[in-house]
Amino acid sequence: MSEFNFRVTEGKVYDLSKYSLLVVAYLENTGEISNPYGKGKIEGTDWVIYHIDLNHKSFRTFKTKALSEHNNGSNWKDLADHLKKEENQFRVLSTKPPSEPGERGKYETLGWQQIQKIAFSSPGVKLQTKEQEKITLLIFEAVLGKSTPDYGSFGKMFEPREKNPTGKPYSKVKKLFPKLRTEQSSTIKSWWQHFDLQYRTVAETDKFPNSKYDVYLYDGKNSFMDYVSELVTKDIKFVSKKDNWNPADVWLLKTGAKDRFADKVKGIKEKIEKEEYKDNRLGPIRDINKTLMEEYNAKEIVGISLKKSDGIELKYTEFNLNANEKISDLPNVKFDTIILDCSYDAENYKFKKKTGTVLVNDGTPAYKMTYKSNTGEGKLGNITYEFLPASGATAFLGKVPKDSLKSWLTTQIQVKSKLKSDIGPAAPIRMPTYSVYPEDIGPISKPKAKKFLKGWQLKIKKIKTQFPTDSKKIKGLDSFVENLANSYTQKGLYNGNATMMQLVEFTWILALLKEQNQLETFLTRAYYFAQKKGIKYNFGPFGKLY
Repeated sequence: MSEFNFRVTEGKVYDLSKYSLLVVAYLENTGEISNPYGKGKIEGTDWVIYHIDLNHKSFRTFKTKALSEHNNGSNWKDLADHLKKEENQFRVLSTKPPSEPGERGKYETLGWQQIQKIAFSSPGVKLQTKEQEKITLLIFEAVLGKSTPDYGSFGKMFEPREKNPTGKPYSKVKKLFPKLRTEQSSTIKSWWQHFDLQYRTVAETDKFPNSKYDVYLYDGKNSFMDYVSELVTKDIKFVSKKDNWNPADVWLLKTGAKDRFADKVKGIKEKIEKEEYKDNRLGPIRDINKTLMEEYNAKEIVGISLKKSDGIELKYTEFNLNANEKISDLPNVKFDTIILDCSYDAENYKFKKKTGTVLVNDGTPAYKMTYKSNTGEGKLGNITYEFLPASGATAFLGKVPKDSLKSWLTTQIQVKSKLKSDIGPAAPIRMPTYSVYPEDIGPISKPKAKKFLKGWQLKIKKIKTQFPTDSKKIKGLDSFVENLANSYTQKGLYNGNATMMQLVEFTWILALLKEQNQLETFLTRAYYFAQKKGIKYNFGPFGKLY
């Protein structure tokens, strides 16, 4: 993730002076940097595609001011100050239904520091995630398809009629991304190697029966992706996002498999309505997973999560297919240490850091779970949790779905009355959100403030008791409450203190779990949740190609 900032270099607000007109051209689809999303659309730092209202005064004023600065060079700081105000941030159009996968329905504004910078700072040819997945699906269609001729190699898919065996001028891959073979950047070259490796070796993977599949819809109407997403997010309301249950990016289906699957699960919604499940939340998803597991094992419906390979060896691992899964199949991870820096910038009334880390070890290379901000300056949002490689590990395990963590904390961890009394009876363990703090943004009454700060003092005491580490691991705890009071008095609840409050709150949760001897249990859940691994955790069956 790369975001714009308001850093001043040589008297100019650097990112605005260098990139503002490029952003204008990109949104208007008139610049040299191609926009893969279409007019008015741009990727945010949260990897979501936002559709900007180009007719709103927020964009028109930004364009006018940026043109004026470029022509006159008067004062870039004025434009920066203008953009820092929330009322001047770009207005986002409502799109119902979303016009592209991954595009959210409605957001009121998008700020300058919430725009993904990488398309402008590295403006070479890029493969978007959607394009990567579509190319792999076309490779599957060519190699594994029931009715499609095999080109013989990935390179042949870019050859004219006389050089490829299909009788067609070119494959759909070239039409989708024509510069893939000719672009000389190291990034695109590495993607070519990746796709070439996929083509050469996917047919040799015995998990994919050759000449069997004939449904290659990526998304949209009649696709299995849209159908199964609707099933788990709306029909049974198990998760808010399909990927929180099953991270498959593409699906391989035999003829009629979708209809047969739909027929098998059509009674689930009726059973929910009739309250025939003892567990009305988990019962339906377990039935769906069991049916999808049967379809996968029969190679009728195969969901595949795609990751970029190293270009040398293509690997394929299957998840959640062992109906007789044992506890020993998912061993516990071991807690190592916590790293948290609560350093404070008194001049600007904000905390400096936006990330905390828990180091764990699963008996092989170590991993770290980061809990961190996922929002830009000026926007309040909830922290995210993900597992990244630490020393010796190489694989990125993924983000931890908050749905699963929240459910586990709510149903499995019972807070002892003694612990609850630390901050009052109305404070159960839950996922930290900025909304749990006082609703009034700005100065609060003295009695309210006293109670508010006392709660934080008790949380800090609990953290220090359970994690008596040296200052190199957890910094700034002793002065956290004083600094929070200073920040809150001067600025109210805002991005500069909300994230740190969430980080400290989550660290306090970890301290409570440690006190109850539940910390490693919790971290183990999070570790497997990040991988979407474990039938007992109700994740769906899929294969990972990487």
